[in-house]
Amino acid sequence: MNAPCPPLSHTLKHIFSATAAQCESLLYRCATTAKSLPTTKKLHAHTITSGILSNHFLSLLTSAYGLCGQMEYACRLFDELPKRTPVACKAIIRMYTENGYPRSALKLFVGAGFVWEQFQCGGVHRGGENQDRLIAAVADLMVSSVLSFSKNYSDREGKRGEEEDTGGEAGRRRKMQLHFSPSMRSITISSSSSGGNGNGSGDLMKIKLAARHISYRTLFHTILILAFLLPFVFILTALVTLEGVNKCSSIDCLGRRLGPKLLGRTDDSGRLVKDLVKILNQVNSEKVQAGLKLPDSFSQLVSEMKNNKFSSKEFALILKGMMEKYEREIRESKFGELMNKHFAASAIPKGIHCLSLRLTDEYSSNAHARKQLPSPELLPLLSDNSYHHFVLSTDNILAAAVVVTSAVQSSVDPAKIVFHVITDKKTYAGMHSWFALNPVPPALVEVKGVHQFDWLTRENVPVLEAVENHNGIRNYYHGNHIAGANLSDTTPRTFASKLQARSPKYISLLNHLRIYLPELFPNLDKVVFLDDDVVIQRDLSPLWEIDLNGKVNGAVETCKGEDEWVMSKRFRNYFNFSHPLIEKNLDPDECAWAYGMNIFDLRAWRKTNIRDTYHAWLKENLKSNLTLWKLGTLPPALIAFKGHVHPIDPSWHMLGLGYQNKTNIESVEKAAVIHYNGQSKPWLEIGFEHLRPFWTKYVNYSSDFIRNCHIL
Repeated sequence: MNAPCPPLSHTLKHIFSATAAQCESLLYRCATTAKSLPTTKKLHAHTITSGILSNHFLSLLTSAYGLCGQMEYACRLFDELPKRTPVACKAIIRMYTENGYPRSALKLFVGAGFVWEQFQCGGVHRGGENQDRLIAAVADLMVSSVLSFSKNYSDREGKRGEEEDTGGEAGRRRKMQLHFSPSMRSITISSSSSGGNGNGSGDLMKIKLAARHISYRTLFHTILILAFLLPFVFILTALVTLEGVNKCSSIDCLGRRLGPKLLGRTDDSGRLVKDLVKILNQVNSEKVQAGLKLPDSFSQLVSEMKNNKFSSKEFALILKGMMEKYEREIRESKFGELMNKHFAASAIPKGIHCLSLRLTDEYSSNAHARKQLPSPELLPLLSDNSYHHFVLSTDNILAAAVVVTSAVQSSVDPAKIVFHVITDKKTYAGMHSWFALNPVPPALVEVKGVHQFDWLTRENVPVLEAVENHNGIRNYYHGNHIAGANLSDTTPRTFASKLQARSPKYISLLNHLRIYLPELFPNLDKVVFLDDDVVIQRDLSPLWEIDLNGKVNGAVETCKGEDEWVMSKRFRNYFNFSHPLIEKNLDPDECAWAYGMNIFDLRAWRKTNIRDTYHAWLKENLKSNLTLWKLGTLPPALIAFKGHVHPIDPSWHMLGLGYQNKTNIESVEKAAVIHYNGQSKPWLEIGFEHLRPFWTKYVNYSSDFIRNCHIL
């Protein structure tokens, strides 16, 4: 009975060369009529090795193993089915029934809402042939259960008869009869025996399936109550539908909330959300096909859903494809925005260029614009250490004017202020003209060009000469910033930092001059060095009273503070610690400090080798093709001033106004010096509008040069 039929055995030797269709045909026969465990196992192995194992094949294999009585294999495959099918459900129910597990069969069929929820597994609908199969399986289950009981009962009685009559009643026969009541509420099993004499004896067993006794009185009262209540429930349901359940929150509205539930109109939104999340999780790991046509808008997606009737999985994949597409477009737009911002920050605004040209022309035509700064009788004050000396290195005339004006207006004693403004040769005439025509008495201003310092020769600064003329460096700062950049693995924030590090100002000699302050001002003991993108809002004279404890550089540390973006800088943020030279000499957790507003003790500086250390590390970075660090002048200064920095109170110097849009305005107002470090300088159109007024209030808009050049 369990042997395979000849045709199946005949095709067994061709299994491992069979196609998917042939395997399906063989499996169907094994799952329905032919009981063959060896053939089933070989077909199972073939579907795995050939990669054709699918939900359909798993269902057929479950049925085949169940038909062969292999409960362990069948149950294991049934549990692994991604989507249960009628074939598998029927096979498991039959297997439980035929192998003496009626309770398991009943539990599978009617337990946990199986009749209507699991009944739809694998595309089974509530009607049609598939449903008839499951109903037939249940019928088989009931009959098999009763017959099994009858057989056990018959066997038990037969053994009893054999014990009573071992010799003369071998011809006795027993008959089993099964009777269903008309109401299907009881099953009666009768047993009768007959011998050669025609006399017989019988046994009777009655099984009650269900016993429900509802009196007519109870039924009448129930109908009366429902007839009285249903109109009110209908009215409440209509009100809830018109007004909305969520608008009703008082205790009086309890009926409105219960009405829809009594009629089965519950809110299924929670279940729908869970189903949607489940579907999205399924497609989360799947890759969207390259050729998949994606809608261009949400309305188009809705329209296609109505017309094409996608499955839930197809809908989820289309939705995922749309999201990935928009993410790519947003990412590309973000990188494009960062590039445009970089170019805008590196360019010279038309108004500032106009101002430089007009002032240069004024220098050549107006003798008053060429007057000596300061006047000859005040020249000795330029080296008087009883005054407060500020050093400013810039080629931006407008920015220099704001720094000087803000410092003088914020000072308690402006007569003690001396500004040393250093610029390049091309800007010298315009810078001199501005401060000659716009003095800031009683403060003194000296304007000097780099070409006017005898000490700044190629012999003294050979590295800086190499920095300006090195082709690789010029390509790095002026070349294509996109070429060679792996944007797919780069975040916009990281890309923005890299662009900022490639600002052309970092290869300008003016940006490196601060390392030569002891040589440029040999007669001064203490100076405050300022960047051109700062604004002074408080008297800075107390800086000269700070005891630096023998240190050279008084600076604000940038590793401690509430602002995680600005005040979270350590050495790891500036250096490449994968390089062995950096890893050997530096600590990645060491706190960084800020350029922009520093009090330098030049006497203590002259006793150190800070300048030589600075030059040595610049040479190492050039030799390593800029692999030690990327960002301008601060990294080599962090190394050169290592052990020579004295931290000062952060309120002296507030950073980040050039790239931190969400800067706290109250903190800005309280800071002594605010620093617009970053790309969004206040004189550029890309500057932050809410932070610009702190800078523009020191611009001299009464000047004809400012008005004629249409300065912001």
